[in-house]
Amino acid sequence: MTEDNKIRDAADAVTDLVKAVPVYNALAQPAVREVDAVAGRTVRVLLAPVTALVWSVRRSKRRSTKLLPLRLLLLHGLLTFPRDTARFTR
Repeated sequence: MTEDNKIRDAADAVTDLVKAVPVYNALAQPAVREVDAVAGRTVRVLLAPVTALVWSVRRSKRRSTKLLPLRLLLLHGLLTFPRDTARFTR
């Protein structure tokens, strides 16, 4: 029992010391903030290929929704473009 009391007393002493001295605000908090910032940048860099893929899919979807009706009209012959061959000659 005396050994348990010594361990408990030591733990209480360390707890009181940590509460009395603001170690976290002075030492740990700036380090934690820096680690958080680095982790955020790392995640952003690692997810960059996924972001590019999503951007590409959205762009393709926008282009296809704009051009698909025109292509269908051209396919069925309901829309024709005038052929201006004069601008291609010298």
